[in-house]
Amino acid sequence: DATLPGGTDVTIGIEAAKTEEKDVLVKFNISRSIDGGTPATVFDKSLTGSEGDQYDYDFTTTLDNVSGQTNEYTFTVTNRDGLINQVSLTLTVQ
Repeated sequence: DATLPGGTDVTIGIEAAKTEEKDVLVKFNISRSIDGGTPATVFDKSLTGSEGDQYDYDFTTTLDNVSGQTNEYTFTVTNRDGLINQVSLTLTVQ
């Protein structure tokens, strides 16, 4: 989590890998919730081929110029069996 000035460009790197030989990754999603609102998808990708074993992605966004705004980003990876792993990050505008 971090507090940054409005208008700041932010890059967030994600690395995901399967944990079992047969349980390949099938989907990667990033959603954003503003000030505790309903999350909206900002990036969504079906994973194929070697991406099912390991997937790396650099997500870049620019913070709005709204002082005090909180932006919660949730990064979700789903495997072949439908198991989900999520990590969240909150960026607050100064």
